Amino acid sequence: IGFSSLSPETAAAFEELTEAVIRDYVRYWYTPILPNDEKFPGSCRQLLTRTLLNMHGHISSKRPTDTFLLFLVSTSNIFIVFFRELAQTAQTSIGTYIEECPSSALAQLVDRESQRRKLRMAAEDILQTFLPAEAVDCTPMRTFLTEVLAGAVLERTVEKCSSADFINGWIIYLLEAETQPDILQKIDIGAVEGSDEGAAAAEQLAKRKRLSRAEEEMEKAMKEAQELSMMIAEDEARAVRDPVD
Repeated sequence: IGFSSLSPETAAAFEELTEAVIRDYVRYWYTPILPNDEKFPGSCRQLLTRTLLNMHGHISSKRPTDTFLLFLVSTSNIFIVFFRELAQTAQTSIGTYIEECPSSALAQLVDRESQRRKLRMAAEDILQTFLPAEAVDCTPMRTFLTEVLAGAVLERTVEKCSSADFINGWIIYLLEAETQPDILQKIDIGAVEGSDEGAAAAEQLAKRKRLSRAEEEMEKAMKEAQELSMMIAEDEARAVRDPVD
C-alpha cells in the first residue's frame, strides 16, 4: 500500500509525514526493545497509510465550498454562544462571571477539561470515520490512538494556533503581503523602461522580506532620533558660534 495513486506533490507530502511518524513515534521506542523486528513498524506504516488514503478520498470527494460552509455553520454557533455570554459580563469581569456562574456556556467554553473532552470526542469521530475497521475493533489500539490524536495532535495544534506569537506572525505576514504588489509593479515598470526605479524597488522589496513591520518601525524611530540629535547638536554649535549678546 502506498501513495502512488495520488498526485506527486500530495504523495510526497504524505510519504514524508508517514516517515516522520514511524521514525519519531514508533521506531523511537520500539527499536531499542526489538531492534531486528520490522513487522510491527511495517504494520503501523500500513495502518497509517490506509488512514491517510481514507482521509484524502473523503476530503477530495467534497467540494471546497461545502467544507467551508460546514466549518462556517459549526463555528458560527460557537461564536453566537460566546458573544451572548460575553454580553452578560458587561457589568463585571469575565473571571468573576465564570466563578459566579460555573455552569454557564462561557465557563464551559474556557474550561480546559471541557475542551479536552471535546477534543477527545473529535478524535474519536476522526478515528471512527477514517481508521480501518480492524483497528477500530481493537479497544487498546483505539484508546491509545484516541489519546494521542486528542492530546498530542489536536490540543497542541489549537494551542499553537491560539498563541499570540502565531497570530501576530500571520498579521505581519498578511500586512507585508498586502504592501508588496505595488512594489512588484514598480519593478516591472523599471525593467521595461530601463530606469533606476526598478532597481530601487527591487532593493526595497528585498529589504521588506528581511525586516518585519516591527523592525521597520524601530528602524524608522532610530533614524528620527538620530536626526533629532543632529538638529540639537547643530543648534548647540550655532549657539556657541553666534552667542547672543
